[in-house]
Amino acid sequence: MKIIYSPHAEKRMMQRSISKEEVSDTIEFPNYTIKRKREIGAYKKRGNRTLKVVYFRGEN
Repeated sequence: MKIIYSPHAEKRMMQRSISKEEVSDTIEFPNYTIKRKREIGAYKKRGNRTLKVVYFRGEN
């Protein structure tokens, strides 16, 4: 799966020391997801915190 990061996402990842591997793992193997009209929120527990990744599925 190809992931395209927005400038906002890259900035937040850098500020919070979140790797692209963590984002990919959260999308592929979430603890749970919440779907809205076009976006999907994937959530993955990391120790005592939860990583939330919001993404859109593109057309392939």
